[in-house]
Amino acid sequence: MPTGRFTSRSRFASAGQAGNLRRVTRGQPAERDEIVFLSRLLPTAHVGDPVDYWDHAEQGLAIEILSSVLSDRHVPVAGKDRDRLMALARAWGVVDRVRGDLRWCPDPDLEDQPWRVIEGTDFSRVVERELAAEISSGHPLHGKDLTAWLACEACDDVLVRVDDQAAQAGKAPYLCAVTHPTWSEVPETPPWPRATLLTTSGAALDLLLRCWA
Repeated sequence: MPTGRFTSRSRFASAGQAGNLRRVTRGQPAERDEIVFLSRLLPTAHVGDPVDYWDHAEQGLAIEILSSVLSDRHVPVAGKDRDRLMALARAWGVVDRVRGDLRWCPDPDLEDQPWRVIEGTDFSRVVERELAAEISSGHPLHGKDLTAWLACEACDDVLVRVDDQAAQAGKAPYLCAVTHPTWSEVPETPPWPRATLLTTSGAALDLLLRCWA
C-alpha cells in the first residue's frame, strides 16, 4: 500500500533476499519479454521499474515490485495476465507474495465484483461523515481518524483504515477495521456501528469478503 495508507505487506525484499533470487535459466529472454509485457499494466511512472531490476539480475525482486505496484494501485488484472504473472512467480520462487498481492487487484473477467475501491470518492466522504456521526464514546473507533477504503458489493460493510500518527511514525502497528454503518446519522450505543479491528490487510479483506464465501 502506498505511503500514508494502512499496510502490513513488506513491499521490497532485502538485499540479501534479492541476491538469493539471482540465477540464470534457459528461456530468460522470453521471461524478460513477459516482464516487459506485464509492466504495461502499471501506471506510467512505474512502467520501467520492474524491467530495470530484471536487467540488473534481480528477477525475483522485479516480479515483487511489479505485483506490489499493481496491488497498491488496485490495478485491474484479467485472468490471462494473472496466469502469466503467476507463471513468472513460480519460476522465481515468489508465488506467495504475488498471490497475496493479486487479491487486491480487481478481476475484470468476473461478472460480479466482490468489492470496489471507494477511497477519495464522494461515497468515501459520505461514509466517513456517517461513521463520525454514529461512533460514540466507548466504541473501539471513537476518536480515531478513519479513511473509508473498500466497500463490499453485496452489503453495507466497509473496510476503513485507522489513520494513526503513531503508526505512521513506526511507533505502533497499523490498524484497519471492517465496519457496518447503520445510516442513522445519530450517535449509536456501542457496539454499534458494528466494527472489527484488524492488524493485517489480508485478514481485513477476508472479513470484507464474508458475503462471498
